[in-house]
Formats: sequence, structure tokens, C-alpha cells
Amino acid sequence: MVVLSAFMNNTPVVAMMIPVVEAWAQKTGHPASTLLIPLAFAAQLGGMCTLIGTSTNLVHGLASMTRARTAGQRRPWSRAL
Repeated sequence: MVVLSAFMNNTPVVAMMIPVVEAWAQKTGHPASTLLIPLAFAAQLGGMCTLIGTSTNLVHGLASMTRARTAGQRRPWSRAL
């Protein structure tokens, strides 16, 4: 789970794993709710390991830096400082 989330966006990884976790919970007799929160936490942990797991933030950051350079600013946050 964490390995998948490190190289893919978190949302599709969780969406793919929900049926697996629900089937596992049904086999073991545990409520699915006790396993779904750890699933979400594992996805977040994997997404923080690399920038690939948080591709939306990576694309947004690169776009902001490109716009800042074309506008003559050195940093996207220079006006906030």
C-alpha cells in the first residue's frame, strides 16, 4: 500500500484498495471501518515519501515557479515575505 502510494496519486490507490480491504474485513470478521482509517493513513504516508505520490502539488509548484520567472520574480512567495 505505502509503496503504491509513493509512486501514484493517493486517491486512486485508496479507491483501488477499498474493495480489497472490505473483502479482507469480511473474511476476518472485523468491521471494515477499523481498517479503512489505517488505509487512508498508509496512503498519506506513502504520498509523503516522494514527490511522485503528490503529483498535483508537484505540477502546481512547477507552474507557480514558471509563472514567477516570467513575471520577473525570483520566488513565487517573494511578495508574501
